[in-house]
Amino acid sequence: MRPIISVVVVLLVLAALAPLSAAPSFRGYTGLVNIPTADTLSLGEFNAAAFTVNTEARYTVLAGNFGVLPGLEAGLANFDVEHAGSKTALNLKYCFRGESMTFPQIAIGIADAADEIDQTPYLVVSKSLTPFATREIVNFKAHAGIGGGLLSGLFVGASAEVAKKTTLMLEHDTDDLNLGVNYSFSPELTLHAGALNGLSDLGMGISFSKKL
Repeated sequence: MRPIISVVVVLLVLAALAPLSAAPSFRGYTGLVNIPTADTLSLGEFNAAAFTVNTEARYTVLAGNFGVLPGLEAGLANFDVEHAGSKTALNLKYCFRGESMTFPQIAIGIADAADEIDQTPYLVVSKSLTPFATREIVNFKAHAGIGGGLLSGLFVGASAEVAKKTTLMLEHDTDDLNLGVNYSFSPELTLHAGALNGLSDLGMGISFSKKL
């Protein structure tokens, strides 16, 4: 029994050291790979991220988000497409219902509110499928939403957070299947990797999170 106890203790220590914040997606706003989740940054919390995606037209994303009010986050995401210039999107998301034992977390949002690229309103719900007592070790969550613009139609996703250190992600963003993994080196620093656009393109990124 001692080895098992030791493993559990190590996992709990890692969970205590790992960040609890919502992570940025490859589109800048907080979420999985491309889709948003109902998670938002807490008041006074911010993140900054840099991503690159190798497609036929390689692009980079520089993004930042800030918790401006309880449940409300705002952010900017600059998309620089190879040989096509750059544009900046304003993103807003508000979580108006927190998760309970029986009901999911619910948020509304709009990506690219100023319609610089493709204005994308959405409604998204997220729900943990794991008993509360074991979420420090592993937490499975389901996500689903409906939107317009780049998320026109129904989008769905699933995530598994292990020891609040590594997050595995699978999603369908209304167009393509995407896979991703986030790994936190420290409470502030997270590495992002993904297979996007039907798993045909590779994306990499890094983000920094902090609470003021």
